[in-house]
Amino acid sequence: MDQLTPSLPAPKTRRRFTPEFKAMILKACKEPGNSVAGVAQKYNLNANLLHKWRRQFEQEPATDFIPLTVTTPLIDQRDQTVRIELPNGTVIHWPADRIMESVDWLKVMQS
Repeated sequence: MDQLTPSLPAPKTRRRFTPEFKAMILKACKEPGNSVAGVAQKYNLNANLLHKWRRQFEQEPATDFIPLTVTTPLIDQRDQTVRIELPNGTVIHWPADRIMESVDWLKVMQS
């Protein structure tokens, strides 16, 4: 009698995913009505893997930069005032360029 040798299962290979695929999956997780578990099931992935990807993407600094030109403000703040309404009905117009000084003044008014 011949002995039958059991067939060995093929070794599992680790799947690799591109950053673009990961970003697409994470974007799908954020869409209204979708859950991490639902997206994972749809793409035959483990939900824990998606949570890991999310943590990784949150820790990576953004690499897309938009150059901005800083210019002087169009409005001169010296001519602007901030309207402060106190609980007792008093209205104060405070110069916008000195707004930080109003904090100490308001603390004194409340005590």
